[in-house]
Amino acid sequence: MSEVRHRQRLREKDASRISQILSEELGCSVKLDEKPLDAGEYGDLKLLFHGQKVVGIVINEKPFPSLRLLQELKPTRKYVEVDMGAVKFVVNGADVMKPGIVDCDKQILEGDTVFVREALHRKPIAVGIAIEPGEKLGNREKGKGVHTIHWVGDKIWDMW
Repeated sequence: MSEVRHRQRLREKDASRISQILSEELGCSVKLDEKPLDAGEYGDLKLLFHGQKVVGIVINEKPFPSLRLLQELKPTRKYVEVDMGAVKFVVNGADVMKPGIVDCDKQILEGDTVFVREALHRKPIAVGIAIEPGEKLGNREKGKGVHTIHWVGDKIWDMW
């Protein structure tokens, strides 16, 4: 990956719409329209910025907060919780395997963007796409549960 390209300022109306979408999706108040919001491309990802801070990622044409912003927000929806044995793999970019999932939001649908949190402190450690719906993610069967896109320590994390 290289540097951020095609960075442009979003209109206040668009920033308000993104804040509203995120607030509804995550079940917490998201205020991205208080400061200017920019969009830019980083490799094949579209990112959202407040100044030099990455505050969001656009995945499948939908905005989702970056891990740094998720840690500030304390969301109550769209989460997948993993046991402590899975943490070391997830923070190195591995996909989340279903046997490591101990809890999740049952309203997750296949293809939804979700965040992965660790079970002890419930801190977000990754963002990814659910491979199966929430009812099937927590059944501890074999296979992948979440395809990881952004994790603690990756290049997006280091942009903060």
